[in-house]
Amino acid sequence: MTTLLLILALSLPRGEKISMNVYFGPIKAGILELTVSPDIKKIEGIPCYHLSLTLRSTGTFSYFFRVQDRIDSYIDTSELHTVKYEKVLNEGGYHARSSMIYIMSDSTAVYSDTVIKTPPFHDPLSLIYITRLLPLSKDTLSLLYHVDKITTRAKIIPEREDSVNGKKALEVTIRFEKGGVFKEGGDFRLWISEDSPYHEPLKLHSKLKFGSIRAVLKKYTPGSVSSIQR
Repeated sequence: MTTLLLILALSLPRGEKISMNVYFGPIKAGILELTVSPDIKKIEGIPCYHLSLTLRSTGTFSYFFRVQDRIDSYIDTSELHTVKYEKVLNEGGYHARSSMIYIMSDSTAVYSDTVIKTPPFHDPLSLIYITRLLPLSKDTLSLLYHVDKITTRAKIIPEREDSVNGKKALEVTIRFEKGGVFKEGGDFRLWISEDSPYHEPLKLHSKLKFGSIRAVLKKYTPGSVSSIQR
């Protein structure tokens, strides 16, 4: 069985919630949360997981630079392809909003102002979860993804074994050619637990429009896996 087939054979842990403390340099700057909705949503009649990411600044940092980002991804439960993707970024004076829905029957990504022909794809947020489902190995995986009206490829690159707060971790880089999770292109680095079945992120590092952040796991609430209609 190939690596990709192994991914497709697994289910995401519904109801999972990950909370991480965010640092900008040595300063605690905010909270990042990753969640999997406990409910399966139907988008265009397709059963989907609902993934969300929120990033918000807190405390003194907000007085100088306010951040309020949210990303929602709806991916089909059978092949983990993106069906709907919404992104709202508010980072200081920078503001951006986009929404896309993918019509699988017509192979088109539909935006408010354009329609783009493209084969099925993943998105930057869903790639974080796909990375966690991968068997722990040293193999690089290249997957098609779409964001900001561009379809291109991302590489998931296992780097090295490491330790985060005394826990065994594997450092993995998601290399985006164009748009990434928050900003244009670049590397999104994850340190995922080697000791749990869903390999929750213990630490991450990402570029933003205004610089870069690192986040460290604060609280992990496991989800549950049950049979779903695929």
